[in-house]
Amino acid sequence: MDEAHRTAGSEGKAWAAVHADDQVPAARRLYFTATPRIADDRRAKDGLADLGGPAGTDGADSEGAQQPPALCSMDDETIYGKACFT
Repeated sequence: MDEAHRTAGSEGKAWAAVHADDQVPAARRLYFTATPRIADDRRAKDGLADLGGPAGTDGADSEGAQQPPALCSMDDETIYGKACFT
């Protein structure tokens, strides 16, 4: 997957489907990105689309409070594997 940074973020967003064998079967996955790792919480507070809850939900818990979504981090070797070149 080129531009693999687009698959990071909320695990419920459409681009994250490539991580799941039941949605995109694959014997192996190879991720590429040239985007640097930069986190800016100020942008997240503005309500980025990929920080919403999983598709089909409003992201609220049983008491109506907004809950952060589960995130796919490119640091997670269980999803992205080990870096082979930096």
